[in-house]
Amino acid sequence: IVQNGAGTPGLGEGVAAAVLPLGFRVVLSQNADVFGYERTRIIANSDDALADARRIRRALGVGRVGVSQVPSGLGDITIIVGEDFTG
Repeated sequence: IVQNGAGTPGLGEGVAAAVLPLGFRVVLSQNADVFGYERTRIIANSDDALADARRIRRALGVGRVGVSQVPSGLGDITIIVGEDFTG
């Protein structure tokens, strides 16, 4: 899941370009609830997805990795793209 937290058009496409070659799929791309995220957040939706979240962090070159206490039923990892990602 990719959420645009910066408000800059096209950020989702930049994230997809970085993660698709690694074998990941983007199942949902949308705006975050609010804009203004300064730093990208890569959230593993379970402990099992933590290694993949770290791979995504390396591919993007920015962000902070964490684990959600409330898993998503849509995807294993949620990326909230911040202003630090230039794509």
